[in-house]
Amino acid sequence: MPPAVAHHRDVFGHPPWLVSADRGFHVVGQDDDLQAAGVRQVAVPASGQPSGQRRALEHSRAWKRRYRWRAGIEGRIHSLRRDFGLKRCAYHDEIGLERWVGWGLLASNLRQIGRAQIARGAHAARRAA
Repeated sequence: MPPAVAHHRDVFGHPPWLVSADRGFHVVGQDDDLQAAGVRQVAVPASGQPSGQRRALEHSRAWKRRYRWRAGIEGRIHSLRRDFGLKRCAYHDEIGLERWVGWGLLASNLRQIGRAQIARGAHAARRAA
């Protein structure tokens, strides 16, 4: 069992439902090992030239959705670094770092809520007109 899956199981009491990573993390037989550990969904692209069966799996809609979920996380991290000052921490020690990240996440969430509220208001205005 990979260390990240074992850590997740120790912290939460169950394996993660999805494991997703970049192409460089693929190891032959990894999918079977993860599923034996209790992971239901695996979205790690095969390295090298994939077989026809593997290519069909990676081109399926469900597999692409799982892999894009991981890409969405990467985008969120990039936005936090670029837009909310999480590139460099202004505080010192671990508690300061946690505070800095917490404020950055809160600011990002408030921006997303604000955008959703604006979109919802515009949609309601179009429906009313």
